[in-house]
Amino acid sequence: MRRTDQLLAEEIDTGIPVERLARVLAVPISVVKERADRHRRRQKVGVVVNISERRTLVLHRMLAGHLDAAALAAWTPRILANLDRLGARVHGRPHEANLARWREIVTAGDVEAMRMVLTAESRDGIEMREVSPMSGIIDQDERAAALRSVATEGQGA
Repeated sequence: MRRTDQLLAEEIDTGIPVERLARVLAVPISVVKERADRHRRRQKVGVVVNISERRTLVLHRMLAGHLDAAALAAWTPRILANLDRLGARVHGRPHEANLARWREIVTAGDVEAMRMVLTAESRDGIEMREVSPMSGIIDQDERAAALRSVATEGQGA
């Protein structure tokens, strides 16, 4: 059913009627309605819900701490190269749209929009970071320290 959930998440946002989704996916309409409601609730709530999302948020917040106009300008060539690499292997409308949004933010040099995407706990922020082009921006020691902080946080230390 995970594939069904993924398809639903992609199609619900496009406005396709629930009845049509049920027919196309060959599942009962009640299942589609329940999953559509759950998807919409998650969109509204937008909380970081798992360790992977938490780790990603911590790493991106670290980047936000270094972010200013000069840093974004220095990072831009690497980010654009990462976007090209990701674009060649990412599929699905939401991810492709998010890559386009990343490219718009970076090419515009929009520091505040970048900061918002890097730190947002909303579902939109989480989904943008799923296709983050920020790989290779922070050094490995800083990255490792951030990941250790998440690990100890999970242990209650």
